[in-house]
Amino acid sequence: MVDLAKELECSDCGGIFKGDPESCPHCGELFTQPTYPGSIAFDPIIYSKPFFSRDYLSFLYLRFDGRLSRYQFIEAKFLLILLTLVIPLFLAKGNDGAVLFYFVVSTFPSIALSAKRLHDMDMSGWYLLLSLVPFANVWVGFRILFRRGTIGPNSFGSPSIA
Repeated sequence: MVDLAKELECSDCGGIFKGDPESCPHCGELFTQPTYPGSIAFDPIIYSKPFFSRDYLSFLYLRFDGRLSRYQFIEAKFLLILLTLVIPLFLAKGNDGAVLFYFVVSTFPSIALSAKRLHDMDMSGWYLLLSLVPFANVWVGFRILFRRGTIGPNSFGSPSIA
């Protein structure tokens, strides 16, 4: 009889085992998704943390390195848009300078998210400059939202789990 259970490889210790456990039986590393031998191991520092952890939020909004899947991009962009709409309501008590400052400051995280999304498609973040050109900005927007990322590693790193 043929054993159809896939062999799994721990991304932390490299131990090989069968089944679908929540943690590695060798080292105890917790999995959010198992990795298979020869697959892309995920970065447990960034991708195994909860969405609202300080490390993950700084990765999303303050850094330009790494990759974001479509789902991660939409999730992070939704939170950013929500904050961009809600926070000015508290600042708008007659202080137009504070509202303008907030909108200027909130563009940096938006650019960081979009650059990481382009990295997922093996494109440089500099393609975002096309967003300043009429009609080309529509092309960039659709590409960021709808194009699938590169399968496997590319020049910007390994893909994320989500």
